[in-house]
Amino acid sequence: MATPTEHPSPRYVELADVAALHEAVDRVAREERYLAITRAQPVAQIEGWVRDQMAARAPLYVVPKGARVVGWSNVMLGRFSRSHVGYLGMGVVAGHRGQGLGRALLRAAVDHAFLTNGLEKIELEVLADNPVAIGLYLAEGFEREGVRRRTVRLRGEALDLVLMGRFRD
Repeated sequence: MATPTEHPSPRYVELADVAALHEAVDRVAREERYLAITRAQPVAQIEGWVRDQMAARAPLYVVPKGARVVGWSNVMLGRFSRSHVGYLGMGVVAGHRGQGLGRALLRAAVDHAFLTNGLEKIELEVLADNPVAIGLYLAEGFEREGVRRRTVRLRGEALDLVLMGRFRD
């Protein structure tokens, strides 16, 4: 198994990453285990989202490996112009998990959101049957805030979402 040092550190996204980011999101989504979607949005839609994130100076980090992206993290800024809360999303491609990439991506996005964007809180939703991710979030200062019962249907099963949040230190 590869070691974390074989991967570059997370870096802020570039427009040249769009196709590779699309591929990474699609690969994780098609596993139907980690994301609430089962396919990535079209490339053009992801490009628009990347441009919006960049224009807002919002957190959007990737870990490139060769021509591919093997992980990403982002914090969507608040839905309201005066919001102090952001929403975390992230994923790591199979074969690159368990090597510290998720933790590095999480820290990059959270630090950016708190320091650059001035957010006071970051929220996330994680499938209840993903104890590894829940453990990571707990270890990084997130707290359980609730459960949305049978909210996501994947693999023919209605799954719970655990709601978590972290306030700026």
